[in-house]
Amino acid sequence: MTEVYIKPNSTKSSLEEIYLDMSMNELATKITQDENLDNSFFVADLNEIASRLALWRHLLPDIQPFFAMKVCDADIVRRFLAEMGTGFDCASKGEIDQLMDLEIDPSKIIYANPVKFRSHIRHAASVGVHLVTFDCYHELLKISECDPEARLVVRIRPVRETNFYAPLGNKFGCSVEEACHLVRKARDLKLTVEGVSFHVGYACADPRCFTHAIEAASRVFTEASRIGVKMSLLDIGGGYPGSTVTKDIFNDLAKAIRDALAQYFPPSSGVRVIAEPGQFLVAAAFNLYTKVIMVKEERKENKSDKADDNQIHRDVYITDGLFGTFSGRVYPYQDIKVWPLQNSNRTLKLTKLWGPTCDSMDFIDDQLHLAEVQEGDWIYFDNMGAYTISMFTEFNGFSPPAIKYVMSSETRQQMGLHPTLKIFLEVTRFCKRIN
Repeated sequence: MTEVYIKPNSTKSSLEEIYLDMSMNELATKITQDENLDNSFFVADLNEIASRLALWRHLLPDIQPFFAMKVCDADIVRRFLAEMGTGFDCASKGEIDQLMDLEIDPSKIIYANPVKFRSHIRHAASVGVHLVTFDCYHELLKISECDPEARLVVRIRPVRETNFYAPLGNKFGCSVEEACHLVRKARDLKLTVEGVSFHVGYACADPRCFTHAIEAASRVFTEASRIGVKMSLLDIGGGYPGSTVTKDIFNDLAKAIRDALAQYFPPSSGVRVIAEPGQFLVAAAFNLYTKVIMVKEERKENKSDKADDNQIHRDVYITDGLFGTFSGRVYPYQDIKVWPLQNSNRTLKLTKLWGPTCDSMDFIDDQLHLAEVQEGDWIYFDNMGAYTISMFTEFNGFSPPAIKYVMSSETRQQMGLHPTLKIFLEVTRFCKRIN
């Protein structure tokens, strides 16, 4: 096995590998043949990311994606997306610096956190990142003092928000009326207002959310034009579901977006449209592989003399948990499923799945029907590319999982057509298939 050392840019593991022409489970099966291996690990399929990006460009060809950095803290993923021509949505100085290390063009970055540190605004301006969002007068004044050259994007609150797990309108965004007021204030401060943004909420499944939000944004454009402010950018944010079972939902969302843009922002308007997809691009591309470290069984009291397997309480402990890559389990819409790595005809058992730390809150699921397992078995979770790596903690001294990558020779050949391939190839070599 060839090891490839990646130039580190964080405290996270710097060892990442890319293998050609293997499936995720094929590679994982080879890796887990090492009986001394205990740590969880990811396998990520770069073909899936390329496929998602191709689907985006097929269904939304006129909307440039700006990848939401917060979703997946994996250096190779960012390099891969940069090679494929995406922009990036950042929320802090740290995220901007990570992109500067990759030599990303600052014009392909939007600083999309509506509430920013003053020092972070100054730093962003110093490296050429001037496209910034805001949603209130105080933030407008802050930006005017820290970056007079800023190109402002006013963020409006979604008028229809159906996600109740992680709604964003209760923290960010302003009304259409307030947005119009802010545009006037920015004009008076002689600042440039580039456009309008919104975010309908995570994993949106209701196409009407985008229809209503785009219509609302058009009203801000109309008022801005009336008072002499020519805006040229619409940012339709994120919220596009990314699991393996949600592609049909995205088709419906894309149609609603195309129809609304055709009505309110036709090509003749001259408005450039961008978006901030995150989990859509990476969620389905990652599997997490964890090792079973303990199985406990306790039979519940049963007045019947019959042996009832359903009366046995099973606790299964694995090498990752709530304080690791499952800290994002607060987002139930991620459609994560668990499977045994080796095909198993074992009976499904009602199981409570625990993480490895000493905290009693560290459990993943207490109503899981899992094939019977024993210590040393490996199980894996799909759809683990979003809000996992980036939310890992090292509580109790547990280290983050390593990431291994697979890619087809065909995708590798397609990458060779990109003139900026050095961003990717300067830090990686491709490994041959493991026999």
